[in-house]
Amino acid sequence: MNSKTLVKRGFEKEWLQFSESNKGNLIKKLPIDKGVYVIKFKKEFCRFKEKSDIVYIGSTKCNGGLKKRISLYFYSDAEFNVQVQHKS
Repeated sequence: MNSKTLVKRGFEKEWLQFSESNKGNLIKKLPIDKGVYVIKFKKEFCRFKEKSDIVYIGSTKCNGGLKKRISLYFYSDAEFNVQVQHKS
């Protein structure tokens, strides 16, 4: 599975850049609702069965939802993209 497969399954095409310089913009766009998020690298890398650009797929049901969960991932050298799929 890669990010192109996720688009076919209903995820948006727009990816938000996850970096310290874009932190404010990214956090502002995230909902406080529960949901699913995907973290991907800019390039594909080898997985067990095939190549993929997806690093992690996660979800949250906690108070503060996606906005709170994604903000926990920030640290100075992070440089990858994140996509959020809002599920109500």
